[in-house]
Amino acid sequence: LTTIDVMDIFDSQEMLNDITDLLEELQHVKWNTKDDYWYTSLLPEFKDSISRLCVDSHNYFEFIDILRPNTFIHGDFTCDNFALDEKGHLIIYDFQHGCLGPKGWDKAYLASTMFYDKCPLILNKEEMYTAEIIAAIRLGRAIRKEIMADIELRTNLLKTWKERNIW
Repeated sequence: LTTIDVMDIFDSQEMLNDITDLLEELQHVKWNTKDDYWYTSLLPEFKDSISRLCVDSHNYFEFIDILRPNTFIHGDFTCDNFALDEKGHLIIYDFQHGCLGPKGWDKAYLASTMFYDKCPLILNKEEMYTAEIIAAIRLGRAIRKEIMADIELRTNLLKTWKERNIW
């Protein structure tokens, strides 16, 4: 397997197209409609992560509370979790957080790993809100785990999403 760096996405329209196609295909995965992992595991963890930030998190909590799980999501769609196989096909792995989740979550998750002004993904308004919230969640996780290098990067990533002043 060949690992993929976020810069690979910027450098290749073909890679971006493959990722966009994969995101679309993921939404068609049949999944147990009684799956409650989103509510029982992910939402509490998201709220815990956000609560570690020194920001007014009311808007974030309000927004994630209205998101409804209605499609399959990978749940942690970052470059760390996909690669190219020996034939150059894009593959996804590490479905630890795979569950029913809100449409657009995975796309927003990938976007949140990029600086807003450098993100090549086309996001609708809800996906942009979601990307900012995920950037906040990811920063909160780094704070909880005390990973200094991640804290600095994720602080800067969140800042670029917050600068849009959409709240």
